[in-house]
Amino acid sequence: RLPISIPVVVASAVGAYLGVQILAGVINHSLNKSGHTGFTVNHGLAHLLGLVAAVTIGTKLGKEAWGSRQTTDAWRVGADGEQAVGRRLDRAAGPRFYVLHDRRPPGDKWNIDHVVVSTSGVYVIDTKVAQGRVEVKRTGNFLRPGPSQLMVRGRIRTDFTEGMDRQVR
Repeated sequence: RLPISIPVVVASAVGAYLGVQILAGVINHSLNKSGHTGFTVNHGLAHLLGLVAAVTIGTKLGKEAWGSRQTTDAWRVGADGEQAVGRRLDRAAGPRFYVLHDRRPPGDKWNIDHVVVSTSGVYVIDTKVAQGRVEVKRTGNFLRPGPSQLMVRGRIRTDFTEGMDRQVR
């Protein structure tokens, strides 16, 4: 959307400026025609109001065109959550375990949020930001048990665990 939206935002800002200038001219013309020579819209004031209108319109349209996206907001929330978990792990670390953050396997685009190395093993931690009760729901029955499902706030969120096998490998 960027190549199309730049001219639209610029044209709208210029249009807002010109609209104020035209309005000031029309007001001055009407006042002069009706004999009100004591009051006119000053050229400097019209220029200032035009700039304010142009910046306001340009900013508003720019925010709509290039403002935050749901995916960007979700990424930011996730990044904040990873940093919070990382700070807690760092405070807890010491001689018993070490923590590595944001590890990217060579040649891959995905990352591992946290790796904890201790005397008892190596642990992979994938941070997810979610609110509500977390539980594991067993499916099936006693004779034919089905797969377990991760539930968060009553919703199935098994997708949170799907990338863990790859990360552990």
